[in-house]
Amino acid sequence: MDNEFCRLLSEKLNPEERIFKFKSAELNGHYLDVVLMVRASDYDKFLDERLKNKIKAVASSVIPSDISLNIRFYKTSADESSVINKIIEYIFKEHQSVYPIFAAAKYIFDAESDYCSVSVTLEKYVCEYVRGINLSKEIQEYLDTEFMEEVEVAFIETPNTDEKEALPEKFFVSSTRVIDTQIIKYYAKGIMNYPRYISDVIEKEKEDNSLTLCGFISDIKSRRIVKKDSRGRETEKELFTFLLNDTTASVKCKFFARPKKEFLWSDVFIDNAKLIMSGAYKYDNFENRFCFIANAVAEAEINFASINKKSNFNIDYGRYMYVLPEPFTDVAQDDFFDVDMTDLKLFEGSVYVVFDLETTGLNTESDEIIEIAAIKIVDGQFTEKFSTFVKPENSIPKRITEITHIDDETVADAPKLSEVIPDFYRFVKDCTLVGHNISTFDIPLLNAQSAKVKYEFDNNFIDTLVLAKNKLKLSKYKLGDVCSALNVNLVGAHRAINDVAANAQVFLKLMKLKNK
Repeated sequence: MDNEFCRLLSEKLNPEERIFKFKSAELNGHYLDVVLMVRASDYDKFLDERLKNKIKAVASSVIPSDISLNIRFYKTSADESSVINKIIEYIFKEHQSVYPIFAAAKYIFDAESDYCSVSVTLEKYVCEYVRGINLSKEIQEYLDTEFMEEVEVAFIETPNTDEKEALPEKFFVSSTRVIDTQIIKYYAKGIMNYPRYISDVIEKEKEDNSLTLCGFISDIKSRRIVKKDSRGRETEKELFTFLLNDTTASVKCKFFARPKKEFLWSDVFIDNAKLIMSGAYKYDNFENRFCFIANAVAEAEINFASINKKSNFNIDYGRYMYVLPEPFTDVAQDDFFDVDMTDLKLFEGSVYVVFDLETTGLNTESDEIIEIAAIKIVDGQFTEKFSTFVKPENSIPKRITEITHIDDETVADAPKLSEVIPDFYRFVKDCTLVGHNISTFDIPLLNAQSAKVKYEFDNNFIDTLVLAKNKLKLSKYKLGDVCSALNVNLVGAHRAINDVAANAQVFLKLMKLKNK
């Protein structure tokens, strides 16, 4: 129908009236819903009732007489933010395996008259993959149904490298997060885009006239509203107010329902009904707060598993930026390799990272990291080390300097936490973390600090303090006590890399011991 309809539309409209582009047509029984796109500037300037009726007359001449026709007009604006967000939404929906990469990618947008171009900078191996599946054509075909303008998408290759380089100024891209849904039944038709996270919407407290949300509803109230028009005729509506919750947050909603012959609205708005709605998010003077005013409603199947409540910023971006791991060498330890490694089968197929933090104190919620050190053990062999000072936001207390010998001057030129954490995140990705007393101190403190830069370390872990209590009979279980019991030489305690080197030996020896 689209080709025939567009041909007739072009023939019967004057040049200045040809402001439309076919978007979609959906036939449900004897009901045909046609959606036409209109550029935002043309929508406000030219689209009036006369033109709408003319368009409907053209469409009616194409379809059988027994089909009921409804034509809706979809306002579009091919600005930078809208185009890029549509690309990211599409990737989330159709290619989730590369969604984190596209969410953090660098985009270059250019537009002139009826043409837009978007360049996406990706790592070499990602470029090879997306070109292999012809993703640019796939995205362009999708954008053709979303914008009046022709949008060209190109992928720019950046070489794979592990060399240190400056972190892009805007690395943590606050991309639009959307929820995977499937519409089951429309009650009030309208344009339904991918539903946004309610938490993202309410956090901004910014009005949005074209928004889609979903979730289950509760706290439902309704009241009849009767008004008279200029001719004295009464019109009746029913105002429904309710809370919509998608598990990220709740938002107060309103919907003005016109009576329907096919169903009762009171059967739609029931506790725990799963709905998807489009409308406007704006400040409501009656409620004295922001509300979502819905104008389209449908029943939906909602994939709550697609919601990432933590953050979509936890991305392994493919290369180290500030702290480069180094091949393992003896780290200030006497006889470091004096560990019986004859029974390597115990460690086959396993990757462990033994790590330690030096901090400004013992408060896991507020104290800061001033040094991170780690050693990676692959199949029982020491392979890499990761070691760096970290520049804290506040001065290092004197008592900490006395213990660790780390002062403000030591960390003056060190990278900041926001620069170190992404590199450490990559170093330990998919590894089991190992450390002494990490379950109650290092991991809680690491995550409290990492949350500031939108990272979370949810690795499996082994606490050698717990392991030692299970396999040794000692009066005290500090790292030094366990080292002594296992004949491990600890040199320079309270320096992270030295503690890690000793604890790595402790870990290997404890793993070989039979339980008490």
